[in-house]
Amino acid sequence: MSEETPTKKTPRWLVAIPVLLLVGYAVWYSATYSALKPSDRPRVAYSDFVVLVQSGEVDQITATKGERELVFRVKRRDGSYAEEETTGPVVDDALIATLRPTSSALPPPTIHWAK
Repeated sequence: MSEETPTKKTPRWLVAIPVLLLVGYAVWYSATYSALKPSDRPRVAYSDFVVLVQSGEVDQITATKGERELVFRVKRRDGSYAEEETTGPVVDDALIATLRPTSSALPPPTIHWAK
């Protein structure tokens, strides 16, 4: 007569813990990677950005209130456009009001508010 040893079942929670840890790590890694991924747009110093705005070379500015990042479109001499970005002071209405060309003959840049 052979004795059968009872088989032990692994508790479900013991299996769930490594699975949840693995899923949590995957979510953390993807969120971190996307936040640290460098932008394809060239970065310029904020002071250079202000000079470009004052000279009338900036056609469009995309800003988010409360953030420091600005994305802007520069009109090149050949007539094409290039998107660039800068980091400056916290964006609010007062800051945007100062971003105007020094010559009144030049049109101000179009402001787009990102959500």
